[in-house]
Amino acid sequence: MIDESFLLNENEEFGEQLLEDFTILQKLGMGAFSKVYKVLYQDQIYALKVVDKQLATGNNIVEKLNQEAYILNTLEHPNIVQYYKTIESKRKLYFLIEYIEGKSLQEYIDQSLTDSQIRQIIQQIIYAIAYIHKKGIIHRDLKPDNILIDKEWNVKIIDFGLSFQTIKSTTHETCGTLIYMAPEALMKKEYFKSVDIWSLGIIQYMMFANCHPFWTDDTRETYLKKMKTPQFACYPQNMSKAAISFFEKTAAWEPEARLTAEQALIHPWISGVNSQMPMSSKDIIQTFKCQNEFHQMIKMLMILKLIQKLSQKRDVLQIQQFRAHSQFQNNLQPLIISSRNPSSQQKLKTETQQLQPPLSAHRTTLSRMQNNSSFLSCQDQPREDVRLKQMKNKQQQFKLPPINAKSANNSPYNNKSQQMFTFSPYKKVQPTGELKKSQFKL
Repeated sequence: MIDESFLLNENEEFGEQLLEDFTILQKLGMGAFSKVYKVLYQDQIYALKVVDKQLATGNNIVEKLNQEAYILNTLEHPNIVQYYKTIESKRKLYFLIEYIEGKSLQEYIDQSLTDSQIRQIIQQIIYAIAYIHKKGIIHRDLKPDNILIDKEWNVKIIDFGLSFQTIKSTTHETCGTLIYMAPEALMKKEYFKSVDIWSLGIIQYMMFANCHPFWTDDTRETYLKKMKTPQFACYPQNMSKAAISFFEKTAAWEPEARLTAEQALIHPWISGVNSQMPMSSKDIIQTFKCQNEFHQMIKMLMILKLIQKLSQKRDVLQIQQFRAHSQFQNNLQPLIISSRNPSSQQKLKTETQQLQPPLSAHRTTLSRMQNNSSFLSCQDQPREDVRLKQMKNKQQQFKLPPINAKSANNSPYNNKSQQMFTFSPYKKVQPTGELKKSQFKL
């Protein structure tokens, strides 16, 4: 029989109205100042946490509960319990949250779990830790009782009552469960996100060994001494070397030596997950998102490094161009100054006149040579101008025969030496002596 008196006696404010809106199905549990019910609300099943303000006195419990509601309202992750709304009356606080049908991790620790199952659970816890750490939130109370596992092996982290939101600052507040608290928190030193990683390592070891790695009902001082100088006779036989490496890097004494959540995701023991358990669609999507974000981060780092190299090369080229331009200006300046000097102008004019003919003259000569076919076809023969000069210098002599014998006898030159004519192909034929038409009879 459900004890509805805890919900009643609110007639002046919420009582009857609350009972009309919520149908109580089952009592899930109770604590020192609160009770949790399974309820039906608007055709959906939820968990309703009811807190008695009169019992929750001291240590600012109500404020912490409101802080938990505020933090949960900012979170939306498949491995974190979902918060919906808060109802407050004079005497009670009502928190409507996601209902998870399953068992706590503590119940599974009491059973025998395989390495594959432990990796599957730890991996999902890391996803949730990486998500809240990215938002600057520290859980500070990670323990098996605050981790629920449903029938499909989906992990849900609950109870953010001791969570702390910070960006860069640290805190000294001592809170949490003693056997899962990090050494720096126990010693009231400054601590940060790494306290959640310590708790993760302790939970992992307990899932293999079914016992705490350090705590054996000792005093605080003895417990701290064991944590600082751990002496394991042997690890559990079912704990592989990769699993031992993961534990030693998460439960390291120095906070700086511990893995971050992002580093834990790529540890060989986690990244080599090949679970025999079927993964739900939510797990597949979340795994893809985390791996994709990691790959995107690597790509961005590579792009930034490439941009940095290109920027450096560009700067070097700009410096070289600036130096070359400065040197050119330095060399050009004396020339500009000297060009304005009259003596330098006269010297430049003289040097210009002594230069070879311009290019146009060479082009004219070339065109003439191209028109000379004999030059183009007979390159092995003497040049045309040389042959013409030889022909001019060589005179050819021709004898002019007499017209007939009679006329030859009557010629006034009969007794003289035979008349000679010179012929040159480049001169008109001129006789050496004068001839008259009357001297020739045709």
